Amino acid sequence: MACVADLSKKEDIDKFITQGIEFLGGVDVLINNAGVAGQRGPVEELDY
Repeated sequence: MACVADLSKKEDIDKFITQGIEFLGGVDVLINNAGVAGQRGPVEELDY
């Protein structure tokens, strides 16, 4: 299964969750792992 979602849009998140539950039959574990391109490195070395 694949699903494209813009996690900055609530409607995409709702669609993503619904499709995942329908495909998998439920959710047992959730790992919040979304990436954003930008500065990289140890937190203490970033300048923002």
